[in-house]
Amino acid sequence: MGEKKTILCVDDDEQLRGFYSCVLGNNYNVMTADGGLAALALLDTAKPDLLISDCQMPGMNGFELVGKARLQYPDLDCIMASGTWESENQSPDLAHALGVKECLTKPFSPSALRTTVQKYLAPVFPATLL
Repeated sequence: MGEKKTILCVDDDEQLRGFYSCVLGNNYNVMTADGGLAALALLDTAKPDLLISDCQMPGMNGFELVGKARLQYPDLDCIMASGTWESENQSPDLAHALGVKECLTKPFSPSALRTTVQKYLAPVFPATLL
């Protein structure tokens, strides 16, 4: 099967970071960060295969993070998650303009997360896990 792909999951909610690790950790190397600045520090040391970021975080929001991450790694696939997509400043259209591939609305199920991730990264999850 080869080496596991790496996903950087960024969210200021500790429980959601745990959710990402739990749901994706068996099939991928999962790195987590509690905000944009911490994520940028990780990006300076290693390039993940996929970035999943919360939209609204203190300090640096997900849009700023994705913009900076894609300047450093233009081919980095990104997924953004938000509990609300209501404002013009934080919309799926803006996310897509920054190069975000998918926009997830929280809460989302483990199977929705797996299905979205597998569009961009191998390995494909066994059908019994979906």
